[in-house]
Amino acid sequence: GGLKAFYKFLAKTVRYPADARANNIQGRVYVQFIVEKDGSLSGVKVVRGPGHGLNEAAARAVKSSPKWIPGTQHGKAVRVQYTVPINFTLGAIKPTASAIVHPDNNVYESVETEPAFPGGIQEFYNFLSKTIKYPAEMREKKVQGKVYVQFVVEEDGSLSDIKAIRGPGSGSEEEAVKAIGLSPKWNPGIQNGKTVRVQYTVPVNFALADNVNSVTIKNPVVPIYVVDGVEADINTMKKIKADDIKSINVIKDKSAKALYGDRGVNGVVSITTKKQ
Repeated sequence: GGLKAFYKFLAKTVRYPADARANNIQGRVYVQFIVEKDGSLSGVKVVRGPGHGLNEAAARAVKSSPKWIPGTQHGKAVRVQYTVPINFTLGAIKPTASAIVHPDNNVYESVETEPAFPGGIQEFYNFLSKTIKYPAEMREKKVQGKVYVQFVVEEDGSLSDIKAIRGPGSGSEEEAVKAIGLSPKWNPGIQNGKTVRVQYTVPVNFALADNVNSVTIKNPVVPIYVVDGVEADINTMKKIKADDIKSINVIKDKSAKALYGDRGVNGVVSITTKKQ
């Protein structure tokens, strides 16, 4: 029945918690989940909400959803991450919980125009290098490692939902999250001519070299892209329509280095179009 049917389902299913009513708590809960290949929902979790039972009520309602029609990529069912906002309001007559019918509140993972730090991604890494401090506990224990920090670039360019999804501990995750929280606003992502919320992940590497404490910012792993035998950038890749692709060949390890030398360390994605 589509998104509207899902929102109607949520509006009928969600119940306003007594604790929230008693304390006059209102607000919006963002629930994230994965639509599996068979259409079932998994990994249901609240990424932001006002608490007081509202988060749990929203997640419980989403978990009770019937199966969806799964997403497809290249003709095959695939797992897709989804986020929905659920608004809890205390009206003059009775409390209500409703899903907000604004698809653009969803968090995108890939958009036509990616969000960007002012001056580009290298300037963002420079900013992090200057901002992050090597935690004392890590120095004492000689802990090193990479922290992956995930966040959402909002429609106004601000960063939200900043969280470390993996790291070596000993204060590294907290330090990386704190530094990214100090970032100035980004240029927001754009989809269909409108600014949208986009999820982003950056790796931050903490390393102890030659007894000197250092923090290095690693660029994301990017392969070489080749379209019909010609190297292409990421913007060119995004313009290619799935229906125009004849085949995709991924070249890794020794084969990639044999073709492109050290430039092929991150692999090669070669696309042949039907036109070619």
